[in-house]
Amino acid sequence: FCGFKAYRTRTLTHLTLDETGYAFPLQFWVQASVHELRVTEVPIRLIYHDPHRSFGGQLDDPQRRLAHYRDVLQRELSRFASAEHEPCCLACVTR
Repeated sequence: FCGFKAYRTRTLTHLTLDETGYAFPLQFWVQASVHELRVTEVPIRLIYHDPHRSFGGQLDDPQRRLAHYRDVLQRELSRFASAEHEPCCLACVTR
């Protein structure tokens, strides 16, 4: 969620990515898992100079932000639930 990302564009053509906001990584991670893509995380130093930074609009409310993230995650999991792919629901991810 930090904003530093690198993707192989050839690989992205196999995914259906339409989430344009902060929940994009959730959509990406589910689809990457379904397509058995390799994801590597590289630690970086967190730098936020503005202590009053904002997510914008309703996402400034932590409960609404969490609800939005859960909605996006559940939507992506449901997209693949009818296929032979797992996991099928949010509960399966949190086990």
